[in-house]
Amino acid sequence: MKKRIFSLFLALVMALCLVPSANTYAAKRTKKAALKAYYAYLKSGKPQTYRDKKYNKFTLMDLDNDKIPELVAQYKDREGTFVDYYVILAYDGSTVQTLDVSEGVAGAGGFRGNLSYMPKKGLIYNLTWSSGTGSQYNTLYSLKNGKFTTKVKMVNERDMKTYKLNYTWNGKKTTEKKQNAKFNKLYNTKKAKTFDKLKYISRKKMLSKLK
Repeated sequence: MKKRIFSLFLALVMALCLVPSANTYAAKRTKKAALKAYYAYLKSGKPQTYRDKKYNKFTLMDLDNDKIPELVAQYKDREGTFVDYYVILAYDGSTVQTLDVSEGVAGAGGFRGNLSYMPKKGLIYNLTWSSGTGSQYNTLYSLKNGKFTTKVKMVNERDMKTYKLNYTWNGKKTTEKKQNAKFNKLYNTKKAKTFDKLKYISRKKMLSKLK
């Protein structure tokens, strides 16, 4: 009986040894591993715009203050839309995660957008609106452990019959006052910084920096 109990105990210990701990996974997500992953991503020719052109400006920054940098890619389209496109790259410990966002004024001004972030908070705010109707389609993204999630979607859509704006928060109807109050608790626009003010370098220089 004692021999059987000892065998079961030994089997349990061995099984536990085979289960990777949280620290083992966390150890994979390092600055060195992230830079290596970004290097491989750029060497593959990514990211590319919708017109199959390579992003040509890059910068490294720590959006969420976890000592593992994110890579921001920028492409200023001055041939078609006149919009500035961005791809934000983050490393989750195994793969490169991406977030596509844009800002600027398109063509005749129908689309307008603004892109900002809260330093060290891992929050990215993409505000877009139509100059024709005044409707807004705004999204607050969150970055944690190298993964992007949509924290809040706010839609302020113009009813063209009544010309009134209808407000929603993550798909649920609300009022402008309530929407602003909830948003201001999550994101301080006065302390936010814009991505267009960052200092960018060429793809070639970034590849050299990532080595």
